Amino acid sequence: MKNRWVPAIACIVIAISLFFNLYHIYKAYWVNMKVKMLETEKMTDILRMRTSETNFYKSYLLNDCKLNDFLVQDTSNVFKLSKLLDGRAKLVFFFSESYCGKCYEFELANLANDSTISPKDIIVIGAFQNKRTYLAHLQFYKQYSLPTYYVSDMEESISPMLNFGSPVYFIYDESHTTKAVFFPDRNMQDQTKVYFKIVQDRYLNSAMW
Repeated sequence: MKNRWVPAIACIVIAISLFFNLYHIYKAYWVNMKVKMLETEKMTDILRMRTSETNFYKSYLLNDCKLNDFLVQDTSNVFKLSKLLDGRAKLVFFFSESYCGKCYEFELANLANDSTISPKDIIVIGAFQNKRTYLAHLQFYKQYSLPTYYVSDMEESISPMLNFGSPVYFIYDESHTTKAVFFPDRNMQDQTKVYFKIVQDRYLNSAMW
């Protein structure tokens, strides 16, 4: 009689043992996954911190940089940059066709969709090899309804900005110097929003719409 229960008891013991083994494997798997997630988050934080430090250093180098009153063009006219100021400071967004396309396109969309700064207080300047390339790109940029101008990438005055290899914001006024220089990072949009608020309050407030 006792022998009849032996197989059943053995099956129960095996099932319990299998359950605990699977539980420990499952637990070890999720512990390992959590450790990897924490390591990834830590690495992401480190990369963000280093990116912020790099951008801060680049901003420091470009801040208060004297810009010659170089020529910019739209589809049919040529202006000196100072003519676009209308006697007041403007927020300039500068990019080059040689930069990461997704990066500056993201910033153009971000700038156009942000309600902090009026479009009339914004100047978008793109550095292109020639006007034909600018006009081809302009068909895409028109969707943002931002005043976009062309400057030759051979213009000597913009070489300091081109050397950094990434889109940049700065305040430009009649002193012809760069102020409040900011290199945006698409992964840290909270910083860009704070920047827009600061330049609006500090430099553009008199031109609010």
